[in-house]
Amino acid sequence: MSTRIVAKITARTIVGFATSFTVKNAIQQNVRTETQLQKAGVNIGSTAVGVVVAEETAAYTDRFVDLIFDAFTRKVEAEEID
Repeated sequence: MSTRIVAKITARTIVGFATSFTVKNAIQQNVRTETQLQKAGVNIGSTAVGVVVAEETAAYTDRFVDLIFDAFTRKVEAEEID
């Protein structure tokens, strides 16, 4: 497995968990629940929203990792020429 793929998987996992956790906490902090059914609804809904947001941030993270790897590769090639 290439370094780029490992970096993408690592970054995606960290960003995905952090994003899902943040979304879930934000929703839970701002929605009042009085019954177990309401609490379950908030948990299920916040998890679903967190997954969708995590997927979008994963795509952004992949592009960012590619940008970093491409910039590093170009810099190393330029240094080797000199």
